[in-house]
Amino acid sequence: MINTETHKLQYPMEDKGIVISHIKKELGNWSIQSNDDHQQGVAELASKFAAQFDMGEWGRILGLLHDIGKEKAAFQQHIKKESGYCPEIRVEGDASHAYVGGIVASRLFPMATPILSNIIMGHHRGLYDDGAWKELLKKEIPGEVSIPDVDAHLSKPSQQLAREDFHHLVRMLYSCLVDADYLDTETFMTPEQAELRGSKATMSELCSKLVNHLEKLGNGAPDTEVNRIRRFVQQCCKEKSDGPVDFYSLTVPTGGGKTLSSLLWALRHAVKNGLQRIIIAIPYTSIIVQTAATLKAIFGEENVLEHHSNVDYYDEGNNEITRQLQLATENWDYPIIVTTNVRFFESLFSNKPSQCRKLHNIAKSVVILDEVQTLPLEFLQPIINTFKSFKKLFGTSFLFTTASQPILLTSSLFS
Repeated sequence: MINTETHKLQYPMEDKGIVISHIKKELGNWSIQSNDDHQQGVAELASKFAAQFDMGEWGRILGLLHDIGKEKAAFQQHIKKESGYCPEIRVEGDASHAYVGGIVASRLFPMATPILSNIIMGHHRGLYDDGAWKELLKKEIPGEVSIPDVDAHLSKPSQQLAREDFHHLVRMLYSCLVDADYLDTETFMTPEQAELRGSKATMSELCSKLVNHLEKLGNGAPDTEVNRIRRFVQQCCKEKSDGPVDFYSLTVPTGGGKTLSSLLWALRHAVKNGLQRIIIAIPYTSIIVQTAATLKAIFGEENVLEHHSNVDYYDEGNNEITRQLQLATENWDYPIIVTTNVRFFESLFSNKPSQCRKLHNIAKSVVILDEVQTLPLEFLQPIINTFKSFKKLFGTSFLFTTASQPILLTSSLFS
């Protein structure tokens, strides 16, 4: 800690050779996170996220290089001035820093430049169009920035990339870096908030809850034709849940128990394949509200995130669960997410940090698309290509459900 009464007279951080990444003032004292500590922390998290699809080393390198531009003298002057640590200091030159890491990455890993450089350069402002980041590569590395000696072997993706896979791979690695950057910064700047992102229920625990709920419903239900159909649908979903990560479909008329049967399949499938969460995308908010209420009654609000425009957790009090839900809307780190098609697809195709941040939590998950017949036909091919990429590269399973019309997404479309 640095005493605030002396910081204007001497610069102990410079004397110690500390490069500031973040700085805050608490109870009259200044607290510093060094750039090395921040980059190491981000590297560890980004590596963990990217390891889900066998690219952990890529995530580590992104973390280690993303903020190396903060070594620039102008950035150090900027952060001291803007934080109030040295308000009288003069900022001399360009204080931007993100582009520097992209240039360094291109020098260290020239074959991976199209992936690493764009991600690092855009980790604050968003991914660049093709030409823009290439122009930034023409800039010089500032003299005060040293190129580190990084030992790494960036292996190729475990699956063969098709042309339409590439932009999804870039976005996914971008998501790993952006979320890791936010989380590590949060841990330093607001640790009390970071602690709210604690452990959640596992897929196995939630599956047990649902099985117990269905048993209670079955024990008290009369032996009618409708209930026999519901039991038959549930049994079919149980039997098919042992299958591998793939594309699945479920067509059940209204009243046939589609919601709970599809969730039974999804939870059992997740447990079988080591998947991490269930994401339910629905076209209509009225159905979302109804579905979310049903799931909260079974699993508890602490395990179900309802994420759409009609829900604002910032207006719903300040209890611990509400605050956890607020944070979960940022990156979907929650066991069950119920959201709109619009929010889901905007994240898949965005280039902005706030929307892409959640992408790595769609990897290794089960996605249920309800009322799948409502998908716009004019966008069907890019949607199908996206699903194929996520299944092949990121281990995501998809279940397409409908109650009223034949499913348009036949197996031939995915061959």
